[in-house]
Amino acid sequence: MGKFAIVLILAVCGSVALAHTGVQNPAVMARMTNMSSMTDQMKVIGEMAAGKTAFDVVKAQAAARRLAELANATPGLFAAPETDPKTEARPAIWDRFDDFTKKSNNLEQLALGLPQV
Repeated sequence: MGKFAIVLILAVCGSVALAHTGVQNPAVMARMTNMSSMTDQMKVIGEMAAGKTAFDVVKAQAAARRLAELANATPGLFAAPETDPKTEARPAIWDRFDDFTKKSNNLEQLALGLPQV
C-alpha cells in the first residue's frame, strides 16, 4: 500500500477521542468507539507499511476488512447530530453530511481495494 493511501485513510478518520471517560451520550460513545477502532486498524496496516512491524498477510487483510466495516457504519453513527461535552465531532460534519458520507464510503472502498495478497 502506498504512503498516499495511508495518508488518505488517516485524513478521513480525522481526530479521534482517546479518552472516553465521562461521555454521557451513548450515541457519542458509539461514534468515539468506532473512530478509535478505525485508528486501531490503521495502526496495524500503517506499522506494516512503514516497516515498523513484520508484514503479516492475515493480520493486514483482517485489519482492512474491519476498517471497511467501520467506515461503512460511520455515516449511520453520525446521522443524528448528537452532542456531549466530551465530543470532538465538529458541526461541519452535519453541515456537509453528504461530503462526510462520501468520504466514509471512499474509505470503505479503499480498504476493500487493498491487495489481497
